[in-house]
Amino acid sequence: MATYVPFTLIVPKSLGISTAISTWESHETVSGTVHRTTVLSSSGAPTVTLEMGATGAQTGTQQFAGSAYTLTANVPTVFNWWVAVAVGSYFHGYASTGVPAANGLSSGYLTS
Repeated sequence: MATYVPFTLIVPKSLGISTAISTWESHETVSGTVHRTTVLSSSGAPTVTLEMGATGAQTGTQQFAGSAYTLTANVPTVFNWWVAVAVGSYFHGYASTGVPAANGLSSGYLTS
């Protein structure tokens, strides 16, 4: 049976713009993870795209939770889900604009 250890998987920080994905990502190198709660916010209304898969590069096939999901200004968007990320894979996101910045965090579990 798997063991789940609560963990902050992506600390609160700004999402990159377009291909600058690596500024907001989690690369699983030792343990698989489960992203349980992801919170995104901005004082503007940028669109954000979240991806999960084998590469840290922007690819349409890795997108989920809607490509170009529009945030509502000054209202946190909370995703409560169960997104399992395998060892060697990425969970990452980017925004359509950096002014004002879109910020986010993701927490969940390390698995073993």
